[in-house]
Amino acid sequence: MRCSSRAIAFGRSARLLAIPAIAAAFGALSGCGMFSKTPQFDCPAVEIPKEVATMTKFREGGGRDLTDVVYQAGILDVQIACDYGSKGVDVQLNVVVGAERGPANRAASATVPYFIAIGDPSRTILAKEVFSSTVTFQPNLPRAYNTEETEETIPLPKGRSAERYGIIVGLQLSPEELEYNRARTQR
Repeated sequence: MRCSSRAIAFGRSARLLAIPAIAAAFGALSGCGMFSKTPQFDCPAVEIPKEVATMTKFREGGGRDLTDVVYQAGILDVQIACDYGSKGVDVQLNVVVGAERGPANRAASATVPYFIAIGDPSRTILAKEVFSSTVTFQPNLPRAYNTEETEETIPLPKGRSAERYGIIVGLQLSPEELEYNRARTQR
């Protein structure tokens, strides 16, 4: 669980609600480490590099114009929560993968490969894992998305924060797909 503090302001008309709100705030804080023995720190920063945030999948052996597009996909959002323990931090990620069906797509779905990598404070990649998300298109709807849930663990000594670590999320591209993205961003 990632904890954050939030200021609570009470107006004159809300004075009767103040006591239950304060009790609820203390209840929430008790789960955030204020009263626990394991300290709570911020989560690592999440980065979606621009060159691997989208993908255009062309049909095999076809050309490279609009009529050859099987699907276009992208990482739409990443939500993160952390839970620090005695062996490190468990990082829960919700990765939203979206796709749009192209003219060359004859299937009702698209399988989109994506990766999650963990980098240390010096930006050295410690671990990388490739996943896939199968996005199913509904009839007459060209766009669809999935939310993929995963949990990664960063081993740390007790009491050490992972906030200077980084999590990189992107689409797993072939060299040709990466070159296509780079050429599009240079225009």
